[in-house]
Amino acid sequence: GKRWTAGQVSQTTEYINHLKLRVKELTQKREEMRREKLSTASEAFPRVKVNCVGSNVFVSINAFKCDFVLSDVLRTLENDGLDIVSAACSAINDKVFLTLCAKVTEVHVFDSTALHEKAWNL
Repeated sequence: GKRWTAGQVSQTTEYINHLKLRVKELTQKREEMRREKLSTASEAFPRVKVNCVGSNVFVSINAFKCDFVLSDVLRTLENDGLDIVSAACSAINDKVFLTLCAKVTEVHVFDSTALHEKAWNL
């Protein structure tokens, strides 16, 4: 086989050390990106979606448990002229997921955009 010179061994050692440093830098960068992602995810909560189909209103809310009070949501919907038809709520880790189906009782009073804003600010 081929024999390595002292220069080749030195070059190879330097290259390996360079790669180790690069792996360390990329690992740190990945951790920073994970932290940013978690930070961004928390800023995106609560997530509120309001869909209107005829006199039916479907509301989906994803929020952190500590920021969520179901009675406030129900009161807001009722104050906006909605009758709750059904509700499903589940909690996973520190988040809560709520889906509501409601009927508009006073069509001339109901404003889906205003409802979205109110639900988001609860």
